[in-house]
Formats: sequence, structure tokens, C-alpha cells
Amino acid sequence: MSVHNRLVFMAGIAVALMASTLRAEIACESRMLPGEINFGSQNRGQMLDQPVGSELTLGSRRTRLVIQCAAPTHLSLAYIAPAAGADSYRFGDGRVLLTLHNAQADGQEVLLAQKGAQTQASQELLLKPEQQLLFLQDGQPVVATSFSLNVSIETRISPNATRVRAPTVLETRGYFQPFAW
Repeated sequence: MSVHNRLVFMAGIAVALMASTLRAEIACESRMLPGEINFGSQNRGQMLDQPVGSELTLGSRRTRLVIQCAAPTHLSLAYIAPAAGADSYRFGDGRVLLTLHNAQADGQEVLLAQKGAQTQASQELLLKPEQQLLFLQDGQPVVATSFSLNVSIETRISPNATRVRAPTVLETRGYFQPFAW
């Protein structure tokens, strides 16, 4: 039997509306390129051909998040979706990990850090549930009108999740929430 794998990011209008309600004078729009990530169809045999481990991967994909604000602002960012543990989000019966990298603010490379842990800034950050990240330059939060970053998406499921009687769709839904401060 096939297992259909689809990871859907809801960005666009939901994030733009939530961002604009944070402060009346700050309006930010965001978009994902592409907005929907499809991992395709795989059967149990294809998945079990992977090296033996406690989890199977359906591969990884990449998308780009772009946030444009009407005025210069400090921005923090969170991903809002059901958690599947301390470091991942729910993906059907499995989990998805989001790694953020190649961040820019107004076209300049910047570092990423967990809010409250700015001294641990890096070019790449695993985004965890209930975590907000900051865009930093020289150890300080960046004020900019344009923010962008790449999002690497890796899905993982247990070998038992491949035992299905009919085609099964595995998906997650979430959105990136920018916070102006």
C-alpha cells in the first residue's frame, strides 16, 4: 500500500493578519516559496530499504520564508503547530524537524538565536516548539523592513507507521508567526 506524504505550511494570509494585529502601526506580510511541500508517495518497501534505525525519513525539502514589514521593526519569529516532543512538530504519526538557515535582514546576512539566548547565535538553528527566534547582527536584534530565511524540513516516522491497510496521508499544518516588538 502507498503512504502519501504531504507537508503543508500555512503562511500567507494567516500570518499577515496575525502580524498586523500585534501593533496597529506595524504591518508585516509573509509568504513561503513554495507554500506547500509534498513528499510524494512511497510504499512500505521503499521506506524500509533505508538503513536500520528507530525512525525512517521521508527525505528533506527546503522552502524560503520572506517577511516584508511596512516600517522598520524588531522581529521575532515562532512556528505555531502541535508539538511532537521538545525538538519537533507532529507529522501524522511521526514528526517534522525545522532547521532555519541563511537568514537575511534588509539583504544583509544575519545570525539567528533563540529569544533569551542571544549569546548562542548561529547561522543555523533547529526551531523548537514554543520557541521564538531573533535575527541578530553584532549580538543585537536587527531593525529592518525585510526578513528572509531558508527552512529545511525533515520528516521522520517509526517503522510501525508504515503498516497501513489503505493509502494514508501524513501531514502537518502550522504557520510562522512574526512578533514585532
